[in-house]
Amino acid sequence: MTEEKQVPALLSLIGGRTYGLLRDLTAPDLPATKTYPVLKKILQEHYSPQPLVIAERFRFQKRDQREGESIRDYNAALRKLSENCSFGEFLNDTLGDRLVCELKAEHIQKKLLREPDLTYQKALEVAIAIKTATKDAVELQRQHVKAPVNKIRKEKQPVPKKIPVTKKFERIKGSYRCTGTHRPQDCHFKDAICHKCGKKAI
Repeated sequence: MTEEKQVPALLSLIGGRTYGLLRDLTAPDLPATKTYPVLKKILQEHYSPQPLVIAERFRFQKRDQREGESIRDYNAALRKLSENCSFGEFLNDTLGDRLVCELKAEHIQKKLLREPDLTYQKALEVAIAIKTATKDAVELQRQHVKAPVNKIRKEKQPVPKKIPVTKKFERIKGSYRCTGTHRPQDCHFKDAICHKCGKKAI
């Protein structure tokens, strides 16, 4: 589209309400007297005003890691807030400082503070690695503690062995004909004759 047609096309397509707004924003001049780039800038500044850098940096600096928030999620939130802060070449340094200073896990924070030549990327990688290792170690400890407990319970409740009736009888009563511990049918006195009554033993 040629430049001569851009303004008429814009004014005919934006609708009555938007044209009325544009008329107010260009008053006392008429919108048709402006160029297309000027009209575009006027509408952009009205509908999508540039955020105040100082306000955006304030929000960035006040953003701490929340309870239960992962390091990855916290890092993503910081990067999102930094979009309109105009940090420029100092973006990575600022992100690294904020990440290290506001971590909830004190042991990770101490480890990072001891790292020489710590960059933003290195701080992020080390923090995630320590957090993952700590989580894995806790899980392994839980599994290690559970195993002996189950073993002790099994030892305390052994399965009783079944004793055959004949063996049980032998161990408890023995032979009723004498004081021996053999079976009654194997007793030497099973065919003996009583001297008193003259009868055979039962």
